[in-house]
Amino acid sequence: MRKRTYFCPGCGKEITKDEEFCFDCKPRDELEFKEANIKFCLNCDKLNILNNWGRFDTFEEAVEQALKKSIKSKDYDITEIIIPEVERKPGLNLEAEAKIIFDEQEFTVPIEIQVTTCPACSKINDQYLEGILQLRNCKPEISDYVFNYVEKFKDKGVNINNHKEVVGGEDFVFNNKKVMRRLAQQMKRKFPHTEFKEAAQHFSQDKDGRVIYRLNILFRQ
Repeated sequence: MRKRTYFCPGCGKEITKDEEFCFDCKPRDELEFKEANIKFCLNCDKLNILNNWGRFDTFEEAVEQALKKSIKSKDYDITEIIIPEVERKPGLNLEAEAKIIFDEQEFTVPIEIQVTTCPACSKINDQYLEGILQLRNCKPEISDYVFNYVEKFKDKGVNINNHKEVVGGEDFVFNNKKVMRRLAQQMKRKFPHTEFKEAAQHFSQDKDGRVIYRLNILFRQ
């Protein structure tokens, strides 16, 4: 008995019994995707994906996370990530791309990388002001305590934007009044028998017309 031969209905090439089409004629699904977007902070190296700032071990890891958000299918392989080697400056938009294998086809997914400054670093660079901690007639150990406390929160963008000596003491300008308030409460417990006063001061208005208050805290020994 002669062995039955099977042919591709698309081009007539010989195929196996289990195949409906040859490799070239096989119907394939299209990869559904949209451009991936990433923001990169030039100061602290944090990356933003879908409005969430965070740290990644490598830039490629961040790209992979962004691609998961932009590609509809989950069944694909990344073969190459191409990022232009240029000097990164604030305001620069880089056009990168990723090579994707999906359903035995290669696709190119565009990636926009925006070089910018994250909100936390913007507060530092712009000398952003939310509160002033005023130390009066205090021992040096209290000033050291303030600096050491803030150091713990630097990774979260908390900073002393200005520190100056004034008559009878020193002022610390904070870019985060919530942290400053927690610090002052701890100082009150750690250094008893001190004068502690807190006052909110009308500072400015935001773009929506809402009043912005600056917090002033006086700590006197």
